[in-house]
Amino acid sequence: MSDQALTHSETADAGPVPRRGAVFVVAVVALLLTHAAIAMFSASHLSMTYDEGSHLGAGYLANQGDFRFYEGTGVAQRLQALPLLALVDPVPEPPPAVPRLLASYRQGNQILFPEGAGVAPQRLAWARAINTVLSCLLGLTVGLTALRLWGRRAAVLGLAVYAFSPTTLAHAQLATTDTTAALMFLWVVLAFDAVFRRVSVVAVLGAGLATSALLLTKFSGVVALPMVAVLATAACLRRRPMGWRWWGRDGELTGRGSRLVMVFAVLAATVAVLVAAVWVYHGLRFSALPTELEGAPVSELFNQRLAYDIEHASSQARPVVETLHQWRLLPEAFLGQLALFSGVTSERAAYLNGGYSTTGWWYFFPLAFLYKTALPVMGLVVLGGVAGLRRHGARAWAATLLPVAVLGIGYSAVVLTASINIGHRHLLPLYPALAVVAAGAGVWLTRRTPRRATAVGVLAVTLAAGAVWTAPDHLSFFNRAAGGSAHGDRLLLDSSIDWGQDLPRLRAWLDEQGTLASDGPPIYLEYFGTAPIAAYGLDRVQMLDGKSPRWFQALRPGVYAVSVTHLHQVYRPFHTWTAKHEQAYTQLSGVADRLVASAVDRAKLDAIEAELGGAERFDTLMGHYGKLRMARLMQYLVAREADGRAGHSIRIYHLSQGLLNEALRGPPAAWAGSPWPGVGG
Repeated sequence: MSDQALTHSETADAGPVPRRGAVFVVAVVALLLTHAAIAMFSASHLSMTYDEGSHLGAGYLANQGDFRFYEGTGVAQRLQALPLLALVDPVPEPPPAVPRLLASYRQGNQILFPEGAGVAPQRLAWARAINTVLSCLLGLTVGLTALRLWGRRAAVLGLAVYAFSPTTLAHAQLATTDTTAALMFLWVVLAFDAVFRRVSVVAVLGAGLATSALLLTKFSGVVALPMVAVLATAACLRRRPMGWRWWGRDGELTGRGSRLVMVFAVLAATVAVLVAAVWVYHGLRFSALPTELEGAPVSELFNQRLAYDIEHASSQARPVVETLHQWRLLPEAFLGQLALFSGVTSERAAYLNGGYSTTGWWYFFPLAFLYKTALPVMGLVVLGGVAGLRRHGARAWAATLLPVAVLGIGYSAVVLTASINIGHRHLLPLYPALAVVAAGAGVWLTRRTPRRATAVGVLAVTLAAGAVWTAPDHLSFFNRAAGGSAHGDRLLLDSSIDWGQDLPRLRAWLDEQGTLASDGPPIYLEYFGTAPIAAYGLDRVQMLDGKSPRWFQALRPGVYAVSVTHLHQVYRPFHTWTAKHEQAYTQLSGVADRLVASAVDRAKLDAIEAELGGAERFDTLMGHYGKLRMARLMQYLVAREADGRAGHSIRIYHLSQGLLNEALRGPPAAWAGSPWPGVGG
């Protein structure tokens, strides 16, 4: 019998229907609980990542009606901050919002890490638990979608692919927006597919609310608009009539013209729901600040920041935002977020395969997908696609998978043109769609297809075992074909491997080495993150700062811990070391040596300052020296084998006086026998 001839009765479980249903429910619940357990276990071993404090600080205030930090007032942030309303007492005074300063990071640290209180792990754990619940909801949506398409076995397989994927687990355990955005993307395409098949008040309301939730989660949700357009076009062109239900009456629209009119009516109603939902979400208030703060000093500072963000919005968004703001057609917090989003998506430093760019590469996300997707997931997606094609045929399979295909293909097309290449996490909305495709392989889990069933089972078990084995390093996971997680920094950086998550393991490594004792050697940390290191028992660690380094900071023999993003200097001014850099560094090193030698002689210090051109020129030159010194040190360390690691995101080096002299005074490590490789950073 061919695969196309397989029917539901042939692929269904044996036994009474109630028993099969109970087994299915138990399997779904077990997979969701396992997914949650792995995520929460991993979260308990991670420090606060880069954006979590900002999200929770802004979400905490937004839950109290204060939207001054509009960059973080989305659905995800507010949901994750809900437990903090009960846990935070007394309420800290929020810092003002001023131009170019995302004070929500400070607000988040005040809430999560109150001085003298050991409550930070509990508060962060509650916020992360909310995100884990949202991830489980996304997994359940994947399972139910697969159930509708292919039945129970496929639903369990699809849910397993989602539950054990390192990518979905990595973001299920953090209080960020990525999981919620992926959930909303899937809901939007499913909701519009449903409403275009059978129009009803409930379906239209569902599509409108899903769209509202997506745009209120992340403004990148605007990329769903072309997907909705494709679904609308398919609804007009397909042969099958469009159903409708109104006031208890049912009917069908067979003509393309009548369906086109209905599609436009649905879209208009969706926009109306969206506008209403945005106003309700912001408390039916135009002002971002609560009434009691209007006219207060913070109001003037907020207006300055809002004006700055509108002024620096993209050329396409600026006139729209200005008009909507002038006529008060949408809340100003929503408009501020739109302006900010449009202004920061033009260019940003990025890293791929050892190269640097500020405008990105079209192949960044395809390679990121290949590097960081578990190989069993890829195998199951291929098998699921083959099974679906063989069972249904190409035309029927495409029609069955239309919303999932639109999400996968449409989102992929958008990210290929993105100039912001900072993290694999931006591909997260693809993984639920891939899990639904992989679920199609579930039709082979029968006695009639033993070899194929074995292949599917082996891949699924391998994926599950890998998810457990990888914990808690799902964020920094790279598959075997990419060389494994230990060498992932050669390929990708930033949130693809290093988001400030490994402070607990840095503390554990230092404890094991005995270097945290008061009489231990100096410990230096160049950290890519926003978590206060003292909250993780690293009080004795001295912070390095490659962005605004203190040129007078003495660097002594000791332990040097460096986040891999800063080790490769992605966000630092000198990616490579040139003759020009070496010459400037040598000259300024001589000045620094003279300053240190004259530290107790004020007259000599003043003379050196005057020699350099005055106080302002002195500060500029010595600030430049600090950056050059840090870059030279990183160039030296990146070429060395690390003496230890904290997870996969922090490298640790023991530097003796001789090695430190070699790093800062010897021949530049980046030359490697050739005088001037590369071009200036």
